Amino acid sequence: MNPTKESSLDLEVISLLEDKQKILAIKHLRERENLSLKEAKRKVEDYLQGHPELELADQEPGSGNAMVWIVLVALAAAAALAVSTQL
Repeated sequence: MNPTKESSLDLEVISLLEDKQKILAIKHLRERENLSLKEAKRKVEDYLQGHPELELADQEPGSGNAMVWIVLVALAAAAALAVSTQL
């Protein structure tokens, strides 16, 4: 009997992938199965290929917040500059 890609992953790894935490899933898999980074990443990516609904797992939650803050700071700086030139 050939094991499926799904059965070759720990339930904790699958749960992390469902929570969009790919990096933590790879880390957990490496520690659990004593794999190299390359091997663990390949196993996770193979699993994700078979589960396209989890494709957004490449982005950790909150990682898009940096861009929001950069835009907000830039807008605040532009507003402060506009106000200071009117004084």
